Amino acid sequence: MPPQAIDPTEVEAFALRRRRLAFLFAFAFAIRLAHILLIRTNPFFEHPWVDADFGVSWKHEFSRYGFLGEGVYYQAPLYPYFLALISKVWGFDFLLPRLLQAVIDAGSCILTYVLARRVGGDRVGWIAGIIAALYGPLIFFQGMLLETILSLFLIEAALVSLIGLSQGKSLLRWLGSGLLLGLACLARPNMLIVLPFLMGWGAWALRRADGYRAQNRLAIWLRISLLALGTVLPIIPVTWRNYRVASDVVLISSDAGHKFFIGNNRLNTTGSYYQFDNVRSYPRHEAEDFRKIAEESIGTLLEPSEISRYFFRRGLEFIRTHPGSYLVLQGKKLLLYLNHREAPGYQHMEVFRRFSLILQLPLPGFGLIAPLGLAGLVLLWRRHPGYRLLAIYTVAYSLSVMTFYVLGRYRIPIVPTLIVFAAGAIDALWLAVSDKKWGDCKRWAALIVPFAVVVWIPLPFMDWQLPQAHARLGRAYMIPRPRAEAIPAFEEAVRLDPENAAFHSGLGFACLWTGDLDRAEKAFLEVIRLRPRTASSHWKLGFLYDQMGRKQEAKKLYLDAIEIEPSFLDAHWSLAMMLDRMDETDEAIQIVTAAIKTNPPNVGELKWLRAWLVQRRQAPR
Repeated sequence: MPPQAIDPTEVEAFALRRRRLAFLFAFAFAIRLAHILLIRTNPFFEHPWVDADFGVSWKHEFSRYGFLGEGVYYQAPLYPYFLALISKVWGFDFLLPRLLQAVIDAGSCILTYVLARRVGGDRVGWIAGIIAALYGPLIFFQGMLLETILSLFLIEAALVSLIGLSQGKSLLRWLGSGLLLGLACLARPNMLIVLPFLMGWGAWALRRADGYRAQNRLAIWLRISLLALGTVLPIIPVTWRNYRVASDVVLISSDAGHKFFIGNNRLNTTGSYYQFDNVRSYPRHEAEDFRKIAEESIGTLLEPSEISRYFFRRGLEFIRTHPGSYLVLQGKKLLLYLNHREAPGYQHMEVFRRFSLILQLPLPGFGLIAPLGLAGLVLLWRRHPGYRLLAIYTVAYSLSVMTFYVLGRYRIPIVPTLIVFAAGAIDALWLAVSDKKWGDCKRWAALIVPFAVVVWIPLPFMDWQLPQAHARLGRAYMIPRPRAEAIPAFEEAVRLDPENAAFHSGLGFACLWTGDLDRAEKAFLEVIRLRPRTASSHWKLGFLYDQMGRKQEAKKLYLDAIEIEPSFLDAHWSLAMMLDRMDETDEAIQIVTAAIKTNPPNVGELKWLRAWLVQRRQAPR
């Protein structure tokens, strides 16, 4: 049979599409590169906090303990290994990972185009690709050292691969799709909840495909088994590693129960992250604090998996005993999840905008794509098997997030699928208007308008972290040395929440270390007003007076702090050093000795201080 001639028009169309895709990639990357270069003035750029700091610190742990690290993974391990690999190959700085994330995110824009093109055609693909390239929160998150962008790319790649599998042509492609899903689980473990839904879609799509009817059930099960095998293959080494280093069976990470309890307890009234008074927010400290709570409650030492199960039981107990409160909380999670604003984590996007001219542009955000995308999901999901896959994934993934708690970066993985549905909606509306099919227009409007109302509902509790975000910015400006920019950040935090003593304290230290002592005094006086029975409140003002040379006022405040909390070491140290400079070392020894007699928890440190004072007394002056 002679070979068929190649149609020149098809070759030309293919070449044109490749050039356009190259332009889309370059356009998306250029925007992200500009954003990265602009945010280098952000103090968080080289001093990441909370989850970002946890991921960065793991590369040091790998250097210290080897490739396997130490202890069970508390959080998903893929992104820290990504950072460790960068450090090993190129050497680590804070710019290179962000540049690689810009490349990855630009690649995600191409994948969004591919997804949309496969289900809706070329025009829908270009609409989706352009929206993804300009989508504000994606630009924001790719500039942060978090797993968000890496996990998004893996999930999109898996969805693209799955859409192409419904014809079941290649066994290896089913295995490869599973590998992508397994890697995605190592970056976002809540994807484990989504897997059964995706595999169910795969079986359904195969049964509908030509040549895979009932007589080929074995072929269908073989392909679904390969998909499952591929998913499991990346996870098995992580489970083995956890057992190897800690003799504890943990599938990926041990924080699932903790997150479930954080999102499902009677104190959580927002549906977002809840900060317990006795639990620090840094992941490493959070794991330790949760461990102490669980072990003190049960009265025995616990493995990480047992701690996770303990907090799962605590969350389920809340659901069982307070079903009404739980349903209200789930409603708040849904509203928060669908809201046009990004539920903030440790960095608030609205505070972050000041560092990037890109984010100050009127870029598309969730408030645009959600009403269009949700309407598209309702009206388009029957038109193509791929649309069904994207609809199933969007709903299943959203439920997996609301099982725990809602943050803006946790909903990023549904953004590409919503963009695809939004692009399909835009295309369908354009055709309806062009063809004057006003009935179709009314049907679309009947869905878009109510969805827009829900998405744009003002949620007052969305602002509860805004003062904290300004305060965190102020504290970041204090590292590694105090900078004047910290003062307006703390002032804004105080303006938003004037009754927060910690904000006044931060403002006081920022003014103290930048030389504005009068403003520092006013701030520390506010701290005492707000927390009169807290030892640190008096110590802070005493420390300021000590620096100002007002020794007697400082001495009184130090003594007030020690009276409130006899074991408060900062006050003892400050008073001892001041009295030693004033040649009143004997009095300092008497004060420390009196504190030692109360046998406080830090008695060893107080004894060391007394020994130092005795040595100072005996030394020639």
